[in-house]
Amino acid sequence: MRKCRGCLACDLHIKNEMDISYGILAQMILMNDESVLESNLIWDQASLENANSACKTVNLQKVFEGLRQIAKERNI
Repeated sequence: MRKCRGCLACDLHIKNEMDISYGILAQMILMNDESVLESNLIWDQASLENANSACKTVNLQKVFEGLRQIAKERNI
């Protein structure tokens, strides 16, 4: 996530009903905010599939997969 430029272009690809946007997800990760593991966004399959086209700098799909793994390990 350190490659994130903060341009928020990724937010153009988010569904309105999600609890957070990709941009907020990035900010939460950079601030080590563990509540990101409880976000609906990281568990939404459409958001995961859309993540590839949302950002050209950060591989959001890998980020989602990593967050999902951490959440599973912590039983969140």
